[in-house]
Amino acid sequence: MIRFNIIAILLFCSFISCNKVDNDLRDQYDQPSISTQSFSLPDGTSVVYPTVVMVGDTITLAGRLNIDQGGVITFGNAKAILVHHSKVDYRYYLTKADYVFDIVRFVVTADMGSGPQDLTVSCKGRMQKGPAITILTQQPTNSRQDTTLIVQQLFDVSMPGFKERYSYLSLPFFEQCMEVTKDGTVFMASTHDIFRFRAGSYETILKKEDLLMIGETPVNVLQFLGAAPDPDNTLLYISLVAELPAATDDFRGAAFLLKMDLATRAITVLNRTTYTDYQFSAYENQKNPAVLIYRGTIENVQLYAKNLKVDAKNRLLFDNEHGDNKTSYTARMAADGTVAPLLESPSGNGSGGMKYEKFACYTQDGLNAFISHEHTSSYPPSTGLMLYDLDNKEAVVYTDASVNYAYSSSEPIPAFKFSLQRGLLYFDYPRKGDFMALSNRELLKVGGPTIGSINPETAVVYAYAGLEIGYSGRTDDYKPEQNKLTGQARYVSFGYVENVTDRCRFIGLDAAGRVYLMRSREYSWYDPSSTAEGSPEIIVIRKP
Repeated sequence: MIRFNIIAILLFCSFISCNKVDNDLRDQYDQPSISTQSFSLPDGTSVVYPTVVMVGDTITLAGRLNIDQGGVITFGNAKAILVHHSKVDYRYYLTKADYVFDIVRFVVTADMGSGPQDLTVSCKGRMQKGPAITILTQQPTNSRQDTTLIVQQLFDVSMPGFKERYSYLSLPFFEQCMEVTKDGTVFMASTHDIFRFRAGSYETILKKEDLLMIGETPVNVLQFLGAAPDPDNTLLYISLVAELPAATDDFRGAAFLLKMDLATRAITVLNRTTYTDYQFSAYENQKNPAVLIYRGTIENVQLYAKNLKVDAKNRLLFDNEHGDNKTSYTARMAADGTVAPLLESPSGNGSGGMKYEKFACYTQDGLNAFISHEHTSSYPPSTGLMLYDLDNKEAVVYTDASVNYAYSSSEPIPAFKFSLQRGLLYFDYPRKGDFMALSNRELLKVGGPTIGSINPETAVVYAYAGLEIGYSGRTDDYKPEQNKLTGQARYVSFGYVENVTDRCRFIGLDAAGRVYLMRSREYSWYDPSSTAEGSPEIIVIRKP
């Protein structure tokens, strides 16, 4: 009897112990947790716990947040309103235990407070607090020129026959491509040629006289429409129009979108769209078939692609033109070849993308675009500026057209200070290379001797490189002290320099954050009828 009682007690204790373990495991799972380490998602992107954010920023969190069990995220003085929630399987590398992590996004609002604020996740009476995050109500920026910047020449080698080859081309020459890869290799393309510049020399990737073998078919290139390298300088996307050797009454030529392996020069055809019009300069309503397809696999989309750009995730961005010979919509091709519209120009006709007024530029990573979303018709004209998130299809920051921009002056010499104190932002028909985006969400603009930096979050403009007064663009404000081609960036002219060049245009940023520009040498302000004077010069703005 005593033995039976002992066994019963042991069994009862075992039951209690097992039940306690189960309860502990359940309690442990119910306890929310926040990942404060870098967390990789299946698409290759990383979630990093933030330390400083600004009102209007979107925060991404990962962890066992227990959202489906009623988990609530509080940041500062307010609860977070989730704009995204997904789940991902995760194996902790130390314990090898499998978990299901929540991935959430929410927008920082003004009622959450300012300064260091606690972030907590609570669920069923249990709470986990993450490290404090500082909320800024105004974007941190120097809003002043870095006077240590210098301008260095990278390329100024004479290209044989350039003047003769380009003397009759429409200006500007390199509208088809101006890009720089992470390692500082520059690609530029005109309707006639695609060039690659590196280590102070250049090579011609393709010229329109080349008989291009596409599969087993030789085609004559009529003109290049666009080109773009991937960030790693391994692939080059090329858009062109070509004469087809077996022309019939049904079609006489085609637009091609190609992908070239730069190491082997092997070409893959992504799209072939035929046209009935032999002269591609007048192809209105000649696309075959006539019914437009805006989305789907790349080979099925009617394509006349320009303004090519490869983003940081190796997805191809492009503008698709058709019909009225104007940009219809901006689209992106995913890694699997699927095309989806992102933005639609005023001349677009129903692709479904967000409408914009004018397109300024992509950010260097290609994940955002600066666009004009509104303008005023009254004088003086003004433009609203928006930084648009192409993945989430939402505005990151914007300023309305009615907002006056403050000119932030840090110039110690009165004669070189901004000639204006406040002003409206306006751009009418920006050319390729007029604008370039920095990683801190500022937009650089070149047009006169001085490069200006525009901050749409704070509505502030300051001189990025050159004398402040040179940003006005008025000839009366040009100072003879700002007439250098290289050296201290403060005294370099990025516009007209007598007997040398017309103006600069942006090429891009490399991985080190250096700003690449091209001196076009295309024509003179004093003689607009003049043509190419010589091959392009490539310069870079960098820290010493």
